[in-house]
Amino acid sequence: YEYTIETGLEKRKAEIEQVLNNLLEHGNQSGTVFLKAVLQAIDDVLKLTDKYAELALDKGRKDIYEILMRVPRYGASLIYSYSVF
Repeated sequence: YEYTIETGLEKRKAEIEQVLNNLLEHGNQSGTVFLKAVLQAIDDVLKLTDKYAELALDKGRKDIYEILMRVPRYGASLIYSYSVF
């Protein structure tokens, strides 16, 4: 959990895609359904975060918008960013 908060979902997504591709290249189907579901969940979280970011911008909260556009994808770099999530 801490690792994902620090590195962000884009890095986790890339790592999962690499594992999934390695499994598929070697004909190993074990775990691929789960990994595909995790990738879908990451995409869904990012879409939801984008919606909240746009809402924050509409409400004049550029600070929240910037955090929502950065933190879930690329990780939290400040204590304030951690506290938002």
